[in-house]
Amino acid sequence: MEENCSEVIRKIFHVFHDNNIVIYGTGIAAQKVVAALNDFKIMGILDRSHEEGIFCGHKIISWNDLANIPNGVLIIASAKKNYKEIYLRIRDKCATYGFQVLGAWGEKVAYYPWAQHCDKEAAKYYKKSKEELKKELQQYDAISFDVFDTLIMRRILNPEDIFEMVDARIRIKKIYITDFKKRRMKADKLCQNGTIFDIYDYLQKETLISDKEKNTILQEEIACEKMSLLPRDDMVEIMHCAMKMGKKVNLISDMYLPIEFMKELLDSLGITGYTQLYISCEYKTRKEEHLYEKYLVDNAGLRCLHIGDNYQADVIKPQEYGIDTYEVKSAYAMLKMSNMHGVSGYTDTFNERVLTGLLISELFNSPFALFDSSGIVTIREWKKFGYIFMAPLVIKYIMDLFSYLKIAEKYDGVLFAARDGYVFQQLYKKIRCRKNELPQSYYFLTSRKAAIRASMESEDMFDILKDYLQYNSCEELMEKYMGISESSPVLPGETPDEFLERNKDLLFKKAARLKKNYEVYLKNQGIQQSGKYLFCEIYSKGTTQYALNHLFDEPLDGFYLMKYSFEKDYGIPIASVYNIGDLERERCMLVLHETLIELFLTSEMPALQEIGEDGEPIYESEQRESKELAALKDVWRGIEECFDSFMNLYIEGTEIRKEFLENVFMYLDSVEYESQCEEIRHMRFFDNLRESWSDADAFIK
Repeated sequence: MEENCSEVIRKIFHVFHDNNIVIYGTGIAAQKVVAALNDFKIMGILDRSHEEGIFCGHKIISWNDLANIPNGVLIIASAKKNYKEIYLRIRDKCATYGFQVLGAWGEKVAYYPWAQHCDKEAAKYYKKSKEELKKELQQYDAISFDVFDTLIMRRILNPEDIFEMVDARIRIKKIYITDFKKRRMKADKLCQNGTIFDIYDYLQKETLISDKEKNTILQEEIACEKMSLLPRDDMVEIMHCAMKMGKKVNLISDMYLPIEFMKELLDSLGITGYTQLYISCEYKTRKEEHLYEKYLVDNAGLRCLHIGDNYQADVIKPQEYGIDTYEVKSAYAMLKMSNMHGVSGYTDTFNERVLTGLLISELFNSPFALFDSSGIVTIREWKKFGYIFMAPLVIKYIMDLFSYLKIAEKYDGVLFAARDGYVFQQLYKKIRCRKNELPQSYYFLTSRKAAIRASMESEDMFDILKDYLQYNSCEELMEKYMGISESSPVLPGETPDEFLERNKDLLFKKAARLKKNYEVYLKNQGIQQSGKYLFCEIYSKGTTQYALNHLFDEPLDGFYLMKYSFEKDYGIPIASVYNIGDLERERCMLVLHETLIELFLTSEMPALQEIGEDGEPIYESEQRESKELAALKDVWRGIEECFDSFMNLYIEGTEIRKEFLENVFMYLDSVEYESQCEEIRHMRFFDNLRESWSDADAFIK
């Protein structure tokens, strides 16, 4: 910045005098921008390396604080050469909170060529393939690989999220360290090139923890690190391919974990057979310092290729030593290059970052996942579809259910209603093995049709039945809905209400029999009619729950994913993740895809028609084809795999917001569906009550 830069800066930004301004950065440039705009409405300072404190008299804020700042402008107060790296890192957050982004000299950064989604760099990367890299290997004698984000990756979004996991786990063990994450990150910076033992020795001096506590925390961190890691399969394959070619293969990593632990860790992930492991904490120097010099001492005279994800440490620096390089992108970088990049903009809480980390570890485990795609994510397997789109919904519902059960009255059990409660109950049972305080769960066989049939001896249910005349004729209502074929035809001049009144005895007689059958079913399942139960559904107005209340002494409480509001409310207690009124019907992504959700979360058994005399289910005829049922099981496997990984990493009590879930669902119609998943465009769901079909792909292009 030039001599009279304050005046220049003020002139540049004078049009934003009344806007709410956030400064990004805490360097010299930021100091000058803040000083120049001293009478502007500066709402706070954002910085990658600082989460709290004061800078030039202004509070350092977090991204979450931006949600409460309207009419916002964010100024990247940094040298122009850093704009690209910073903007691509923060653009989704700024878009989420409606912030305009400007450079330190007033540049509209979003208009820079590299700011567009498909820039030259990305377009070039879309042409990289596994086969191309294998051919590249043939030209060299020695191949070295970076480790983290190249050969292996974490299932979490940010490496420092590990420290939040550690903090949550040590609190359970009654070890409390204020600002543990911040202090652990500080220790890492101050002990550069040190081992994890050096880091924890420093942390002990800072926090005055005992030797026992220090060792406990250290072991928790190692356990969390192990739990989060998985191999990048295509890269491990390429490493083994290089070995088969007779190349000398080495690994080079900036890491504080000791070499013996690293070898053990890599071995557990299938990374074996390499010649040597060069780790910064063992050599006391990092890749951007002199680690490549150490490597070249052992590989002098060889034609060397280094493969890694960090542009500075794995591309630029080795080239200074005459080492050729090949850049592969980390999973997070690939998310930013894809058409799903906006997912990260809605990721705020720890559990949301875990979920996002899981999604990108599935989508971009391979650095070549976007090959020849122009950045468009492609879903080819049903299992992956379940993992990416269905699992977040299931996890959100179950997490909210746990929170509800913690504060609600004690229940004798949780009834997961057939058919869309099947997957939820299977996963709930898994968690109950860990959390014995949770009530027993039951997969409860029911349907609107079965529940209405068994409760029709009640006058109030008789009135509800009349509402269904809008869908069918009187005869169809009796035969299809109520299963009564012996009713007489409608008499000349007879109104629908008169017809039903004339056939009331038939309805009441059958209902009494079916109610007794249901009571046998309840007894067979160990469900007490006198007990207090929570009834769980995906989405409903509450008709089934209201009808089933006639089977129990105590009325059921409800917990739904989506509860539809309507004028004639049943007046029964229902908590829900989403309360769907008229506005939400038009804008909520889950409502737009409700048929698709029900299609893939429905049990493999047909819909229940009614309960038989011995309490056995009597099902409707199956309308689905065998390939649809096979797809269903694959989707469930994807859901279960994501759920299991999440439950190993999550922090209890940390929110997953509705906005995050909806944002993931927004991409349902933006990805490409090929191979197995191409069938999604032809799938339909059969409503057994109305006996009608709905297209599952109404919003899938």
